[in-house]
Amino acid sequence: MVVLSCDANLHGIDVGSLVSNGKSLMLAYMSEIVRQAAVGLYAAHEQIIIHRDVQPSNLMLTLSPDGHVQVKILDFGVASSRGLDCDSTLTEEGQTLGTLDYMSPEQLSNSHHVDCSTDIYSLGATAFRLLSGVTPFQQAGRSPLKLMMAIRDSSVPRIQSLCPQLPLDIAGFLNRILDRKPSYRPRGMMEVAVAFENYAVGHQLGDRVQEKFLAGTDDTAPTLE
Repeated sequence: MVVLSCDANLHGIDVGSLVSNGKSLMLAYMSEIVRQAAVGLYAAHEQIIIHRDVQPSNLMLTLSPDGHVQVKILDFGVASSRGLDCDSTLTEEGQTLGTLDYMSPEQLSNSHHVDCSTDIYSLGATAFRLLSGVTPFQQAGRSPLKLMMAIRDSSVPRIQSLCPQLPLDIAGFLNRILDRKPSYRPRGMMEVAVAFENYAVGHQLGDRVQEKFLAGTDDTAPTLE
């Protein structure tokens, strides 16, 4: 089950914290997180809502009463002008919405006139980060200008260059999600969800998240390893 949420007081594990400091996730964990997020974003897209800021920190893992993991999609503030009622301030027209590390080339050019393909790209960039431990254009450095130039002018490195053990079919699919041209990407989020479904089988993500809840919180970033 996927939940689209504007609640800032949720209890769960921020996916971004799981991969802080260059950590990565095993394929099954990543696949289940991305699969559920894709299903939730499909529901948003059916309502003509484009998130425009899909990234690990906007995905939260929570547990249902029966112990199953739920991915909750947070921060629809940049999409509220499309009809979702969130208490969030929108960026003014003429400014860029979103987070550069996960932003599609077309969103960088004009963040106010994008479609579901930009969320597909950003979810692909999220999958890239979860698998490899780095963002797609991390080699550009932390200069916003250099990062924007890389997004605008360069192709994302092939995921196989960082994760050579990744199965060829899912590696090829992820490379396709991150294509610079929206027309080359999957046509919708359900195609993304189906592609990752087989690799999520047996993920046991709920058990690992429950362990983290039972262990309590401390000053270190949680890990699923």
